Amino acid sequence: MPRPISSNHYGSRGGLNSWSQQPSSQATSQFSLTPEQLPIYLGPTVLVDDSPGIEVFSVGCLPQDSEEVIGHILAQAWCGGSSIDWAAFQGDAAPRRVPLPTYPFDRQRYWAKPAGPIVAKSVHTPIAKPITPLPLSKQPDLGGWFYRPHWEQKLPLAPVSPATIAQRGEFWLLFLDDCSIGDGFARYLREAEIGVATVKLQPGAEFKALSDWDYCLNPDRAQHYRDLFQILEQRHSTPQQICHFGSVTAPETEPNPEVVFNSLLFLVQALGPQATANLIIISTNLHGIEPSDLPCPAKALVLGPALVIPQEYAKINCRSLDIELPKNELQKQNLLDRILAEAVAPEEDAVIAYREETRLARTYKSLQLPESSNDRTEPRLRQGGVYLIAGGLGGVGLTLATFLAKYYAGKIALLTRSSFPDRDSWEGILKQKRLPDLSSSIEELRKVEAKLSDQLAIAAISDYPGLTEKLTDLCCAHGFNYVKTAFVQTDSSQSLSYKAILESLRVLPELEGCVLYILDLLMAAEIISYKDGLYYLGAKADRVKEPEELSANLRRHYPDFRGLVELLDHCAIHYSAALTGKIPAISVLYPEGRSDFLAKTMENTIEHSREPIYRQVAAELVAKLASQQQGRPLRILEVGAGNGLLTEVVASALKQLEGVECEYWATDISPTFVEQLKQRSQEWGFDFIETKVFDISDNPLDWGFKLGHFDIILALNVVHATPQIESTLFNLQSLLVPSGTLVLVEATHTPPWVDMVWGLSKGWWQFEDRHLRQRSPLLSQSTWETLLREQGFALVESLPQDSKNQAATDTALIIAQFPARAGEAWDREADPEEITRHRIRRLLEIEQLGGQVQVLTADIGDRDALQTQIATV
Repeated sequence: MPRPISSNHYGSRGGLNSWSQQPSSQATSQFSLTPEQLPIYLGPTVLVDDSPGIEVFSVGCLPQDSEEVIGHILAQAWCGGSSIDWAAFQGDAAPRRVPLPTYPFDRQRYWAKPAGPIVAKSVHTPIAKPITPLPLSKQPDLGGWFYRPHWEQKLPLAPVSPATIAQRGEFWLLFLDDCSIGDGFARYLREAEIGVATVKLQPGAEFKALSDWDYCLNPDRAQHYRDLFQILEQRHSTPQQICHFGSVTAPETEPNPEVVFNSLLFLVQALGPQATANLIIISTNLHGIEPSDLPCPAKALVLGPALVIPQEYAKINCRSLDIELPKNELQKQNLLDRILAEAVAPEEDAVIAYREETRLARTYKSLQLPESSNDRTEPRLRQGGVYLIAGGLGGVGLTLATFLAKYYAGKIALLTRSSFPDRDSWEGILKQKRLPDLSSSIEELRKVEAKLSDQLAIAAISDYPGLTEKLTDLCCAHGFNYVKTAFVQTDSSQSLSYKAILESLRVLPELEGCVLYILDLLMAAEIISYKDGLYYLGAKADRVKEPEELSANLRRHYPDFRGLVELLDHCAIHYSAALTGKIPAISVLYPEGRSDFLAKTMENTIEHSREPIYRQVAAELVAKLASQQQGRPLRILEVGAGNGLLTEVVASALKQLEGVECEYWATDISPTFVEQLKQRSQEWGFDFIETKVFDISDNPLDWGFKLGHFDIILALNVVHATPQIESTLFNLQSLLVPSGTLVLVEATHTPPWVDMVWGLSKGWWQFEDRHLRQRSPLLSQSTWETLLREQGFALVESLPQDSKNQAATDTALIIAQFPARAGEAWDREADPEEITRHRIRRLLEIEQLGGQVQVLTADIGDRDALQTQIATV
């Protein structure tokens, strides 16, 4: 076999011939190569071969045990086609067999070629750290109860190359500051070809894209954060690294701490509990570490989210990093390097600060209290003692007062900045009933319902002989006229799958529910059939009359319903264009965004729904509650006001009341409707009505409403038009004061022509709570009652009450009253009057325990006022 040839001549970058031809003073030997000899180059440099036909194997200086290295070289030579005497190489050593794959090493790839470049992403999942349980025993030594923050110097982090981070394929999201540190960090990352999106926090702004990867949002709108992450997810750029620079400000700037706090809160809520991300919160002037530091107390608010987020969201690693603003370009570059290193470091310290070049981590050290020189046997608290509690009407203050009253019969002065009612008025305040118990009003409402039924004498469609059947036939004819084109276009007169029908008709995904309803309707009429996942033309398909013929017959025999027939014909004619998206589907119902067409068809249709009856009953209820209101105006919120059908009736009833004031908000999700409501309210003379855009399926706080603010919430056929009814009811419930009332007027039965018309609204089919609704967005009257009770409403009543009328009516009035529980106000930011009542009850309980209570009103910062109040104790 070929023998290795070694030499002590190395470092030359000449070819093999020049190397082998060196004089003997520079080489151990001169040689010539035979075909059986294998040249091996030993040295630290690369040998450039200029000898054609000769393959050279190179290796660095041989280690002490060179068998493994030489074996590797021989394996390379064998792969290159050389014949190796393995027995001579192995000697007495017994080789072992290694199992190899059953396919040959022919270097052929069988992987499918990707359509585009593949970007490998490495997601660094934060590792949940085990928490050592602490013994649940009270430490007897009071001196060991206290700790103080301590800043411990840490070793600096090793520098991290941006190019190395780029290889991970992670996506970064940066929330920018006003000092351009975030902007600079974004450029720093993008220069390394790291994917970055930036977000500018601008209070009051609308969510929008500033450029391809730069956005602007309102930090106080939770929906903006959800919109942001939805866009990033659609672009397959969900962030794994998030840097929030919102607390980076100049020393002279007075920040608004709630902006950053809300931003962090809405950020993690939008991420969700299953998200995996590293979040680093960068700030300036957060801590007072050095004597020269000028800490900003307001910024301490961001430490709460920094410490709590990892506990609430196990897969989000969150840390706080306090920095100093750079004074020159060199410091700025060093700062960007540090931020990158901190962001990707698997560090356990949650709170980090840099002061110049020093890296510090916040820890806590035990603080031993000094021994008191006083006699420790004398108790600090004594029976009948006088105690002053600042902030005494808060939850902690009242709890301390309860303790002092129970165990020491103390005389307790509770200091508060806000005015508090005199003791003489407490009894009257507790007796006030802002809203009556609805159980005493339901019988009166039933009488109003019966009276209106007699006055209006509304006949249902079922009371007109043959009308229901003929309208259903017209719906089937229009539906079949639309669906049968799918069979014609696909040249299939036998069968089609649901997917094939949708593809043939090119239906928009959000309106597929309309097509599914039409198919169900045609199946019920035996015009089409369904079996094994396929739709077939049914036995009665050839007997379907033309819609024009049926429509003309209806107009002729039922002239009072010509408006309804016109509306149904109008919608069906536009199915093809509307369901494919050629025209906005909603524009069929509201041409040019106006309701004039709908109003005209309603004028040409005799009233056949009980909805007007229950609109009037709702108005009577609101007027009664307004007349009984004491202390302040009644607060009313109407949601989904639309074209003002309920607004006009309720506002008219309120306007007739003398000396009654109310706060009335009429809202809708559509800005167009809201503007029209504003104009109509002025035309009707309802100057007490305010209008506002409001999406009831969203968090009310995002739309500027206060929780626990409204006495009555009204809704006409709108709650069912939201994706999740239970979630919507929760949002509405959160806006009610204790004992507040929710009044719903809801359609409970839908004949085919209703779905055929309103099915053109994508909101009609957007329901997601399939455990409640399958084919229709509506709920039955009994289901509404059950659902409201499950949502925590204490009293639920509905009209009509007898089962016979419930089966016949198309509409119901549902009334639900929210319970008034003691202490509710503390959890729900409730009405200030309820908070006052709650505090009065607590003060009376303290006195029953043996304490004496006096409420003082003074600002603790006003020394003179404080002394004056204390002197009265």
